[in-house]
Order: sequence, then structure tokens, then C-alpha cells
Amino acid sequence: MITDDLKQAKSEVHYGLDTIIIPMGENLVYHTEMMLRNVFTDVIISEYSNIDISKSETSYIMIPKLLFAENATGPWLWSPAKAAIAMEWKMIKRSGEKVWIETITGTYVDKMGGTKEAIKQAYTDLLRKSQEQMLSSKILRNLQ
Repeated sequence: MITDDLKQAKSEVHYGLDTIIIPMGENLVYHTEMMLRNVFTDVIISEYSNIDISKSETSYIMIPKLLFAENATGPWLWSPAKAAIAMEWKMIKRSGEKVWIETITGTYVDKMGGTKEAIKQAYTDLLRKSQEQMLSSKILRNLQ
């Protein structure tokens, strides 16, 4: 289930008195869907966070929630840019009962201060770790 919070996600970078806002929502939604399709055989994407889950046609519902997207850079052009992105992945039954919940963080350090690249690579790291965690989960493997 894709929530409005995920669709509207952004990251802010502060440079002295300046603030750069980096929209992330569209990419988060797209790549989250692609990763879930790599893990599960039958994926239906719902963008309605206020639907009645008990009336859903699916047996299980995965709800990704962005916890934070942080990045920092030093004052010099050659200062490294650091980024970290964390998501909570929650799988529930149609009844609302929690089946699986995991918080995963992706990180990256760009040696020459490339803030956007650091965020992109942190998100790639997050998706890789998320996919590995889901594929290795005994609980998720045994779902029917």
C-alpha cells in the first residue's frame, strides 16, 4: 500500500542559510514497487491509504513507511556528503494482524560532496538490504 507520506517524501539539505529540498516521493514509490515485484510473485499496488483492508482482495498487505531521509555535508567543496534513509516494512493480513515488521537503513558516503548522489546511493543500499531481508525471512517464505 502506497501512502501519501511516501508519495510526498523529500529530503532537505542545509548549507549555511540555504536549504535545498530534494523531492524523493516519485522515485521511492517507483523503486519500492520494482523491488517488491522482485521479491513477491503477485503484487498489486494500491495508492489509497484509507481503504478498508478487510475488504481487500489480497491475503497480505505490505506497507512501506519512510522513517527518515537525512543527509549532511561539510562546508568545503571537497567535504564528504553522507546520507542515510530508513524505512519500516510492515506486512499485515487482511484482518489487520501484523505478520512481519522490519526497519532497514541504507547509507552512503560520497567522498566529494555529491549530495544527490549520496541520497540515490543510500536509497539503493536500502532497497538492496530490504530485498535481502525479505528473501531471507522465514516468516515471509512460509506465507501462503
